[in-house]
Amino acid sequence: MLNDPVDNIDKNKLFPNPQVNDRQGFVPAAYVKKIDPGLTASQQQLLDNSSVSSRQSQIENTFESVLTTGEERTKRLQETHRAFVLVREAQELTNWIKTKEQHASTTDVGEDLEQVELMQKKFDDFQVY
Repeated sequence: MLNDPVDNIDKNKLFPNPQVNDRQGFVPAAYVKKIDPGLTASQQQLLDNSSVSSRQSQIENTFESVLTTGEERTKRLQETHRAFVLVREAQELTNWIKTKEQHASTTDVGEDLEQVELMQKKFDDFQVY
């Protein structure tokens, strides 16, 4: 009997007398819903489920979900970018330290004035950078 279509309902009554086949009964008006006569109960239920307000609600929920996912991806992308920048800067610093270490660990004292002046220039360049 649930969701079965009934005939002869007076909408103005508090307890309309629905008629199913040849039987009549009393049902509170709150439990009765008028459906389009051209539609079956299952078609009417489908129509109710796909109404504009429910579809709009589904779209809004999907939109919120997309926004949330987008924000999470943006945060992860920014974190990944910062990590790559850190790794690159660390690599550059490591290379700089190795270069300076090579210059600082030289034990060559030079054999003549020209070599000493060249070494002095390299040492001055070493201190500047």
